[in-house]
Amino acid sequence: DTLLKTKTKTPLTTHLHTTTTWTGEATATKKNKTTLPLHLTATRLTHHLIITLTDLTPYKNQLKDLTDTHRRLTTILDHTHTILYRINLKKQTLDYITPNTHTILGLTPDELHTWTTHTLLDHIHPDDRATIRAYITHHTTTPPSNHTPHACEFRFTKNNKDYRWLTTTLTTHYDTHHQPHALTGTLEDTTDHHKTWDDLAKSEERYRILAETSADGV
Repeated sequence: DTLLKTKTKTPLTTHLHTTTTWTGEATATKKNKTTLPLHLTATRLTHHLIITLTDLTPYKNQLKDLTDTHRRLTTILDHTHTILYRINLKKQTLDYITPNTHTILGLTPDELHTWTTHTLLDHIHPDDRATIRAYITHHTTTPPSNHTPHACEFRFTKNNKDYRWLTTTLTTHYDTHHQPHALTGTLEDTTDHHKTWDDLAKSEERYRILAETSADGV
């Protein structure tokens, strides 16, 4: 009890009075007063106590590295203008979507996780729904060898009022029976690109009209 401290308030010896086996994490104090994380299993026999100890230091270090990596990736995804998502084809729901949806779509990941693919289609512009359906059908029925990577553009709205242009690119994932079971994709907001293009088109039209109606040769 002095050298090994388990992560329970009750001493290990007390635990073993009521049960024959105890498994959990413990901390060992080394000679140099540093501590060592351990996985401990203690088994009480009639006249013996068998204890196995496993050093958890490599595991703890890997866990810390993974946590740091996850934190960095989350920070990057929070500030990127690209949404990553995964659709479960069997459940027709979103398995995953990056946390930056609110800045682009005006919806939180928690809200979107309650939606089905049918709900998502309801928020797509009526003129673009057939295009999206055909795009998804192409990715779920065409053999992988015949897939031609290409993006698809559509208009999306949160409140059926203000539509934003989005571009998506899909990748199909197959199960062990070679059946499509998930789609992963990216979403990018291209509204500003469309606005710039529309402004250029209107500007070109104005200058064309001026040139055609001008008395001077241009």
